[in-house]
Amino acid sequence: MGRLPRGLVSGALAGSRKRRCPSWAMVALGPLSSAPYSLHASAGLQGARSALEGLIGQSATPFARGSARCGASVPTTAVHRTLRRRTRRGGDGGLTAPPRPLTLRAWSPTQPAMTTRRLALVAALALAACASRAPAPTAADRGHLDAMSRAHAHETPTANGAERPPRQEVRAEEVTYGTVDGRPLHGYYARPAHAAAGERLPGVVVIHEWWGLNDNVRMMTRRLAGEGYQALAVDLYGSVATTPEQARALMGEVMAAPDRGVTNLEAATAFLQDSHGAPRLGVVGWCFGGGWSLQTALRMPARIDAAVMFYGRVVTDRAQLGALDAPLLGLFGEDDTGIPMAGVREMESALRELGKDVTVQVYPGAGHAFANPSGQSYRPEAAEDAWRRVTAFFARHLQGAS
Repeated sequence: MGRLPRGLVSGALAGSRKRRCPSWAMVALGPLSSAPYSLHASAGLQGARSALEGLIGQSATPFARGSARCGASVPTTAVHRTLRRRTRRGGDGGLTAPPRPLTLRAWSPTQPAMTTRRLALVAALALAACASRAPAPTAADRGHLDAMSRAHAHETPTANGAERPPRQEVRAEEVTYGTVDGRPLHGYYARPAHAAAGERLPGVVVIHEWWGLNDNVRMMTRRLAGEGYQALAVDLYGSVATTPEQARALMGEVMAAPDRGVTNLEAATAFLQDSHGAPRLGVVGWCFGGGWSLQTALRMPARIDAAVMFYGRVVTDRAQLGALDAPLLGLFGEDDTGIPMAGVREMESALRELGKDVTVQVYPGAGHAFANPSGQSYRPEAAEDAWRRVTAFFARHLQGAS
């Protein structure tokens, strides 16, 4: 007794990347934590729960967060039901529900009643906690995060007189455009004020820079609406950063769980196309959002008709770039240390070899975030030229202008 059957973990919970378990789970597992096989987290909590259901022969109850000393309690309903169950020898075997939430520490392998079946149940619960933790960013992600931190190390977003009003009157409002993991997604939606009710305007998904959905991104959203689009600025962070340290932490959270970002953007495209009738759809983003603009076009080729990326993370892998179906406009600063020109040119070359519609504009003397009027790297001439290129690009591909 004391060793979890090898087939339980390798069969029911294997098949995804290894993750570091929280310390309380390793304490709870005791001797199992040094077993000769690897404990794999499943693709999510559901995988571990399924394994648990197979062990106890009934639907597993979700974790009930307790206040006991070892961390999270085991599912109290399932445990109490098991404790109340009569043993094969008859009677209750001395097992009664404890007066406090039963924690994993209470299920010790040294207790006489601790069968292999129950030990396996404890292991499955601990693994479920491991599975619920988001994976850490990859080495490549950390490198990009470091580069962005250096690029923004001495910046603080500040209001200035560089705001540009939209070309026509617009109406803007905060909206809820979907959910991720049951949590509402709040964005900023703008459209021309004089558009007729029910008019099917082309749409643009707007993706914020590394600071988050701040006033600068809202301004750009209104400017796009002034060009005749319905524009939705998404929120991939859930909050706005005011310091480089805060921005790095928020960006790292998104990079550690990219599928949530994809789900967020899928909800945004559905909001514009399915709920608001956009006949064609573009996407634009800056910095952090520039990379996500490209990813949106790669991951949703059936949705996106035109993509614009301002100094965003590039993709050079031809297998990934092969999925691109929309015209791409890339706008970069020649002196950008966060997005080196070598990578930009490699991506451009790969796309051309693949026969894709790509336009890359590089601005001499401009660094990262040259189009951000609230930053210290703002270059007004380059920013205005880039804006003219963006509006002409979207007019051609979303409005059919020549």
